Amino acid sequence: MIQVEINDNLEHLGAFIALIERTARGHAPGSTLHIIARHDALRHFRLQPWNRRVWNSLTESIPLALNPHEIEAVYFWYNQLEELARLEEQRTAFASEAEWATTFETLIQQILASGSPLDRKSAPKFPVNGPSFGSISLIW
Repeated sequence: MIQVEINDNLEHLGAFIALIERTARGHAPGSTLHIIARHDALRHFRLQPWNRRVWNSLTESIPLALNPHEIEAVYFWYNQLEELARLEEQRTAFASEAEWATTFETLIQQILASGSPLDRKSAPKFPVNGPSFGSISLIW
């Protein structure tokens, strides 16, 4: 179920960046107008609130379902989402709107590129504390 929640958040983030890209589509990629259109769209459109219900509700079960590497990876991943929310709210703390937009979009692209922290390709071959048999019901 944690994997489903993560995928849901990734889907919303992907849809957000697709909206930004559609907004700037009329300009040559990399052109000044393209960059301005992307920055304007980033300022105008808002991210959806992140879904953490499953992660938060399973706090006591997580150590039974995930190995320490997976727990750390998921925790870091959710912190990146919280950092996005913080950046969205604190854009005036940056020297310029362009600096904010670049920082904001870079973090979005990093999260999307990294994908799910529970993707088995990025997990260690052998769990740190042995196999985690309970992960079947929580990760799905």
